[in-house]
Amino acid sequence: MSGWYPEALVFLGNLLLAFAALNLLAWAVIRCMPGFFVSLESRMRYDPGVWYAAYFQDQPVHDWYGLTREELQEYLAEITAHNYEYDYDRFSEYRHKAHQGRYLNVSEHGFRLGAGQGPWPPDPACLNIFFFGGSTAFNVGADWTSISSRLQERLDGQSPGRPLDRPLDRPFDRPVRCYNFGRFAYYSSQELALFQRLLEEGSVPHLAVFFHGLNDCVRAEGETAVAGIYREALRAHYSMRREFAQNRLHARIKWVRLWLFFSSLPLLRLAEDLGRHLAGRDDAPDLAEQKRKDVFNKPLSGAEREGVAARLLLNHRRALAAAELSGCRCLFVLQPNPAYLYDLSCHKAHVAELGLRGNERAADAYPLLRSELARAEYAADSLLDLSDMQEGLRENLYLDEAHYTAEFSGRIAQKIADHILSRPELLRGGAQRG
Repeated sequence: MSGWYPEALVFLGNLLLAFAALNLLAWAVIRCMPGFFVSLESRMRYDPGVWYAAYFQDQPVHDWYGLTREELQEYLAEITAHNYEYDYDRFSEYRHKAHQGRYLNVSEHGFRLGAGQGPWPPDPACLNIFFFGGSTAFNVGADWTSISSRLQERLDGQSPGRPLDRPLDRPFDRPVRCYNFGRFAYYSSQELALFQRLLEEGSVPHLAVFFHGLNDCVRAEGETAVAGIYREALRAHYSMRREFAQNRLHARIKWVRLWLFFSSLPLLRLAEDLGRHLAGRDDAPDLAEQKRKDVFNKPLSGAEREGVAARLLLNHRRALAAAELSGCRCLFVLQPNPAYLYDLSCHKAHVAELGLRGNERAADAYPLLRSELARAEYAADSLLDLSDMQEGLRENLYLDEAHYTAEFSGRIAQKIADHILSRPELLRGGAQRG
């Protein structure tokens, strides 16, 4: 045994050194050629620039964003690096990570900055508006093109960012400051939770604007975008606790973690990607197959439509009750969306094979939703229905499946501003605490 044992150790040692050297070489190759080793499908999912280049090369995409061609490339590079990542947030589950850039700026306090952004905590000498919603409120585009930023410009009568379409005199005797609390995939229940938490912390606006409707339809089942992540994390956590509490000696081997470790090594990743390229499996993704697998493409049943309307009205009433106790006002805006009263032949960013990625559900739920909202006891004072503002318009209003062009965001902001100006008590009536 003494004869072959040292030789076996030397062989195993050399094998490990060779494996480490190959991984180091693979890491260097991947670093030098990053784009080659990412599938086209992955690049299209995480880099909007690749998506636009693949399907909309002949379209004036920069105009949709209200940017020059050079600015659009800078913007796309910035958001691809940030990837709209989430951080944990109390009660409402998540918020966007704080970020400082040229086109995307997110405060550590959970809101996206706009042109002429007010301080935090809000200055009680200003008329402060909290703007809640999903990704259409957060805005896919530069900070200053968001609905919230445009709304502040129109109500404040100034333009700290880009020029207004038509300058206004300041309509109020105090500065107006908007805080954009829009977050990707948020629906009314999460917006309500966030609003209530802000009130509990003493951050009370004069007016809370809830810009929503679309995500309540898409997420008719009532689950948040990160529900699966939390569910799996809790399952894994308690599974581990249970095993360790019973007997560590009887704990199951975590083979999946061993597999995750090896599959993350540069050598295996390089081999997998080379195999994909050699097999010719790096073509454009099968959009029809993606659409078939998308769980949100299932039409809503009658009961689900009624559930969407009931949930939205209940959340409105809860928000109004919380606002009344805190001394502020609410305005609920039913947003326009491409699935309802819009000619999709005008939707230049629409890929027919992929559809609207589940946003079609709004076409199922909006007729009933509008009817129920119009009959609500608070409709006259606190509801603005913009779901039909695109009806009959023969122009492109969207820059992807559901997010508004910079031009359309400006029009929406103008509609909301006109409504508030016609009812100045919405802002002046709020008794904000200092």
